[in-house]
Amino acid sequence: MNSEHLDLIGQRFPEYIYWLVTGKTIPEAGQVSPDLSGTRTSLRDAVVSILESAEATGTLLTPEQTADLILEQLNARQDDRLESEEAI
Repeated sequence: MNSEHLDLIGQRFPEYIYWLVTGKTIPEAGQVSPDLSGTRTSLRDAVVSILESAEATGTLLTPEQTADLILEQLNARQDDRLESEEAI
C-alpha cells in the first residue's frame, strides 16, 4: 500500500487512517478501527490480503482498484452485520 492508496481510503474513511498505518486507535481523537461484524474486524488484514493476492498473481492494481476492493470488503461485512442484527 502506498500513499496514494491511503489517500483514497482516507477520503472515504478518514477515521481509519491512523489505525491503517499503525494498527492502533485513538478514540478520543476520532481515530478508530471498524467494528463491522459485532466483533473487531481487521480492515488492515483485508488490505494486506488484497495486496498479497495481487502480488502473488502478478496483478498490478491501481490505487482506485485497491480502494474499490477495500470498499467491497467493508460493504460485505457491513451487510453481514446488518443481517445478524436483523436475526436477533
